[in-house]
Amino acid sequence: MTVSEYFDTVKTLLLTNPLVDNFQIVRERMTANDGHIRVRITLINGNLMEFSEYVQRPDDDIQSGLIPYVCISVARFSINSGLLA
Repeated sequence: MTVSEYFDTVKTLLLTNPLVDNFQIVRERMTANDGHIRVRITLINGNLMEFSEYVQRPDDDIQSGLIPYVCISVARFSINSGLLA
C-alpha cells in the first residue's frame, strides 16, 4: 500500500462513517516514503474532533505513528485529548 492509497482509505472511512457529519483536510503532505495528514471532523452530535497522523513506508507496508487527537464538545464546552496508538 502506498501513502496515497492509505490516505484515500482514511478519507473513505470518514466519508462512510455514520457518526461523521463532515470533515475538512487541513493539511496533507506526502512523498513516496512518508506522509502527514491533519483532519477536522464535525460529528453528527455537533462535537468537533481533530487528528493528525504521520505514516512511513519503509518497505511495502505502511507504519503509522501515534495519532494525537482533540475532541471538543460544543454543547458542554469541554475538551478531551489524548493519543491513539
